[in-house]
Amino acid sequence: MTHFFNDYLLNFFSKATITLINKTQQFFYIILCKILLKCEEYNKAIKNNEKLLKIVLNIPDINETSVSHLYDNLGIDYNNSDVHSKTIECHEKALKIKTGIFKNGSIEIKNSY
Repeated sequence: MTHFFNDYLLNFFSKATITLINKTQQFFYIILCKILLKCEEYNKAIKNNEKLLKIVLNIPDINETSVSHLYDNLGIDYNNSDVHSKTIECHEKALKIKTGIFKNGSIEIKNSY
């Protein structure tokens, strides 16, 4: 019984530590991308937003709304870099997520159009 409990605690704290590290990285990348956007360093913003998206997609039980906002932000970066096919792709992914979460007519979906 003790062995099972120790394994359970180790597993629990390992997941909690990974989640905390991922959330810290997420915060860092969000701030970095906002700074890069203000400095008109769009290619660097794209690179870092893509890293952030990979981190966020690996967080268990991630808030889907956060993921949709990240796709929207990445779409804005691509638009600023005149890569319009990627712009559309990112905004479509965001819209697909939002339509799975929100009711038709919600402000989140309206803002996507």
